[in-house]
Amino acid sequence: MFGLKKKRYSFTYRGAKRFVLGVFGVVIVMMVGGGCYALSQEEARHLLARTGFSPPRLTELETIVPLTRGEAVDFLLNKSNLSPKTPAPAWVGELPPAYKVRKKWSSIERQAFNMQNRQRLRELQSWWVTELLSTTSPLTENLVLFWHNHFTSSFQRVKWVPYLYHQNILLRQHALGDFKRLLREIVTDPAMLFFLDGRRNHAKQPNENFAREFFELFTLGEGNGYTEKDIREASRAFSGWVMRPDNVKAIFKPRRHDNGLKTILGNTGNFSTNDVVSLVLEHPRVSVHIAEKFFVSYIGGKMDRAEIERLARLFRQSNYNIRTLFRAILLSNAFWDRARRGVIIKTPSDMTIGVARLVQWRGNTTFLVNKMKSMGQEFFRPPNVKGWQGGTAWITATSLSARNRFTARLLRDLGKVGEREADGTMMMTSMK
Repeated sequence: MFGLKKKRYSFTYRGAKRFVLGVFGVVIVMMVGGGCYALSQEEARHLLARTGFSPPRLTELETIVPLTRGEAVDFLLNKSNLSPKTPAPAWVGELPPAYKVRKKWSSIERQAFNMQNRQRLRELQSWWVTELLSTTSPLTENLVLFWHNHFTSSFQRVKWVPYLYHQNILLRQHALGDFKRLLREIVTDPAMLFFLDGRRNHAKQPNENFAREFFELFTLGEGNGYTEKDIREASRAFSGWVMRPDNVKAIFKPRRHDNGLKTILGNTGNFSTNDVVSLVLEHPRVSVHIAEKFFVSYIGGKMDRAEIERLARLFRQSNYNIRTLFRAILLSNAFWDRARRGVIIKTPSDMTIGVARLVQWRGNTTFLVNKMKSMGQEFFRPPNVKGWQGGTAWITATSLSARNRFTARLLRDLGKVGEREADGTMMMTSMK
């Protein structure tokens, strides 16, 4: 055809057709995988607001605007920092006083201990706010906040504040890593053992608090794939873990563990704590539950069941790699859908830290901690085991007034950002 002969020409019509189709296919793959064009200012702002704090700094925008979607997402993921740069409070390595010591305390000594704990909580909250303000990886802190609201523990029940610090470090270490490992470590995390009574769970008197939330909140979702019997049986398997004042980690005591046969999620055996984790991870509902929570937090708007199933499938196929799931979310069509922009109500921490980072806040971090509290969020003190509800629950007459007073205070006292409003960098709204 067209006078081209295969023997004389290596570039035949059929070869040319394959070449054109191949190039077209590569272009399609590039577009589907994040686009082959540089981000617009609006797209860059959207990505930074959802993965960090809003409004983003001008320098953060300038860094990723020349990049494609895929390049920008990988840039943010690759610069994630798992170790905080802010020095930890001096007391984080201390061990709690033994019970035999505490029971001899006078009322004055007990009051002093409680006062010290409350002061340490404030110091820990200020430590995290300092890290949020200074971090070069807002994405890391954003994810730690996500997991902080998933695997909840509260000062209300965890009276030894160093345990809360170490749980925060645990969440950082696995924020973008192996969900399986994170789940295995959280079940014996000291703060979690105190918060959900795991330390009181033993063979002769099983405590179902942790087992219930393990299924309902941490893995399968409320009412999905488990029964009351599964909760009772799993609580027996979780028995035996205690905290001792001479060790910062949980200790397993075989004598307190139930060694009888247990039937969990249709499987029968003499199951241990690790066995329960393995059994639940075989359930397809785990990946769906985690994908749903990421969808709500990072995409927003109406649930897209087909997209959630696709994300969940990728999560399972990656052997529960959090980075794989998160990257797929950030490159999904749903994430970049214009209709889903500006639909997520900012958390108080996002609202407060975003504005403070923008104006390069150098004031007292206690002020920011108190402002977040007035808006309804206090670090290390979620309202209950379900964490902060989010969404419209953030907006009440009281909290909205607190948001307005906060931004007005910073604009009035600092006066650093008014002229930036013209280019759209200043977005002091409650939405992102």
